Amino acid sequence: SSIFEAEIWAVALEYLGAQETRADFIRVYSAFGTALGTAFILEHLYRLTDLIEQYYHQKSREHEDSLWRLWDLLLEPAALVVPDKGADPVMGSINSPIGHLAEALLIKFGELDAKSYEEIPKPFRDRMELLPNDPRPAHRLSRVVLARALGWLHRLKPDLVVPSFLRRFDRDTSEEWRELWLGYLMGSQITPELWPEFRPLFLKVFPDSSKLGEAEDQFYSLTAF
Repeated sequence: SSIFEAEIWAVALEYLGAQETRADFIRVYSAFGTALGTAFILEHLYRLTDLIEQYYHQKSREHEDSLWRLWDLLLEPAALVVPDKGADPVMGSINSPIGHLAEALLIKFGELDAKSYEEIPKPFRDRMELLPNDPRPAHRLSRVVLARALGWLHRLKPDLVVPSFLRRFDRDTSEEWRELWLGYLMGSQITPELWPEFRPLFLKVFPDSSKLGEAEDQFYSLTAF
């Protein structure tokens, strides 16, 4: 039988318990993922993107190049997953394929500890710039993840945030305003540079702040800024 027999590779995905095993699978799936075909990738997308996020949270870096090849392979399939409209936006984003990829990229940006956007290697800048403005529904979830790091991203590169990403927080004009505020309030990082742009959007939310649910108290803590 072919070494690319899907059933064999699918069974292998069930054995990812050890950190060392995850590192090996990052390397193998990045090398052979394309040969396994689109149907296999789509069927096992959640497991594969979760593999990337777990690997990064565990500070494993033995196969860094392989990980980002796999990230690139999975991005387009992840962008095709239509979110469940009834799901909690924060939990939905954290547990989604596109959310796993966005989270891994944020961790990478943080580890680079760049003092300016230009210090970040271009392949990672290119990946980040794909996420905030893609109009497909799945990217609403990637934006919820990125919203947590809004102030930090604005400090690195204002153009990443203003105006296109920031206008999605507008309660008057954006269908995404509630989910993005919920994502933002997971971190609530504000900076003096961002506040003049952010303040008008903040004020617009007051009449509907109850729609933020348990995050409403966190929202009102911003009045202290």
